[in-house]
Amino acid sequence: MKTAERKKLTEEARKLLASPDLFRNHLDALQRNGLVGEERNATIVFVTGVSRLLAKPLNLTVKGKSSAGKNHLIKSVLALFPRDAIREITSTSSHAWNYSEDDFQHRILYQQELDLKSAAMRQVRQLISEGRLIRTTTVKRDGRFVKETFIAEGPIAAISTTTRRQLAIDEETRHLSLFVDESRQQTRRVMGAAFRQTIPLSKHDIRVWQHAHELLASRAEGVSINFPSWIREVSDAAYDQDIRMRRYIKAFATACETVALLRSFRPGHYDERKRRIRVHFSDFVFASLIFVPAFQESLHGGTEETDQTRALVDRLATQSDKKSVSWREVAKELGISKDKAYRVLREAREAGVIYQCNKPEKGNLKRYAATKWPPFIPDPETLFQKFPALGKRVRIIHPLTGRRIVYRRKRH
Repeated sequence: MKTAERKKLTEEARKLLASPDLFRNHLDALQRNGLVGEERNATIVFVTGVSRLLAKPLNLTVKGKSSAGKNHLIKSVLALFPRDAIREITSTSSHAWNYSEDDFQHRILYQQELDLKSAAMRQVRQLISEGRLIRTTTVKRDGRFVKETFIAEGPIAAISTTTRRQLAIDEETRHLSLFVDESRQQTRRVMGAAFRQTIPLSKHDIRVWQHAHELLASRAEGVSINFPSWIREVSDAAYDQDIRMRRYIKAFATACETVALLRSFRPGHYDERKRRIRVHFSDFVFASLIFVPAFQESLHGGTEETDQTRALVDRLATQSDKKSVSWREVAKELGISKDKAYRVLREAREAGVIYQCNKPEKGNLKRYAATKWPPFIPDPETLFQKFPALGKRVRIIHPLTGRRIVYRRKRH
């Protein structure tokens, strides 16, 4: 590539990273390339891929039925990463991994349709936990048998897919679970897009995104990412009634660090002399808006059936003036009888994912709403009001909707 061409590419990539609407621009790029919906999941995959550059990257398992679009979602996001940042895993022997040296270091390991019994999965699990693979074996050198140690270096950001709703507990806690959108509305959006003509990203547009990832990799090398003192309030007030939080809160901290790295090209977000990035309050807000619902679903989700009922009730209630639903709306939406509608609602209520929100009186049509999950971490606006040092006002653009959000200091 010519010097002038590379300079122009760098300018465009830096401008992209410096944009206050970086995440929406990323979603627009994915939509132009054929991804429909899945805004939150796509953004989480994006941030997870960038987290490979940190010491403790994020790891994901994308879950959903066959044909739900799990691998299409992941491949759409990874298409904007440099090819060298990704290692796609198929079938490999357990020994082959030990000779890889630094081939996996700070890379995305992508495995389609998770096979928990495969040698590859065991090695991925070890790389996630320990950050490296060490194997000592006896080899023949110059006619003599000697012991030799082989080391495969991490860290890695592991991304995989599965049709299973739940994995073994060790896998669940090592990976954040993402559930693809299996609603009828998403099916409608996908079918509608089949006949919609769009202008896909040009080769140059893709190169700009890939070069942006190269700039991020260069910045991450040797940089320190520091949390401010107020962040202690997040861990102090976080949900603590599930032992999985020990790993999930660390994963959320990595999400905050990764968002700070992504936004470090904005003015005032990077100290070039000290090679230091400070996690701003706005970075914390971005990470919360993107990740908190996914962590809550990983912690509090029930069976596939009851969770689907909860999601349906939540969506229909949001559209209703009464902010609740009866069997009639559920039956109409699912195209089922009254008896079947009552059955799915009863099972979801017994699982605790929905509740009856009107009095159980004779003649009353029972109405239901989705059970509110306990807060994963403190609400960002509540936290903002608690610390005057954060300023009088914070303005951001919602990373998924593009809506402007303003936090203002309340007068007491």
